[in-house]
Amino acid sequence: MAPAVTLVPPARPGREKLLRYVLRPPIAQERVEHRPDGLVRITLKRAYADGTLAVDMDPLSLLCRLATAVPARGPSPASDPGFFDLRSAPFRI
Repeated sequence: MAPAVTLVPPARPGREKLLRYVLRPPIAQERVEHRPDGLVRITLKRAYADGTLAVDMDPLSLLCRLATAVPARGPSPASDPGFFDLRSAPFRI
């Protein structure tokens, strides 16, 4: 929410729902296991096509993968009109 946005008291349930969604962890705690050999095991919801049920990785690799899932600052790629849109730079007259 932007600092200039004000919420009236009836908006409290909606705000709480939004905050719960934003603050939820990227991986469910029940599916993360710390192994004695120092690796982290993530149990998958569904098996991959090759039958893989869990992924083991070191903690640093896990953090790197989670960090790449965070979108970069700036305009959303969904708001980009694309190269072939008439509003894009190559088509401007």
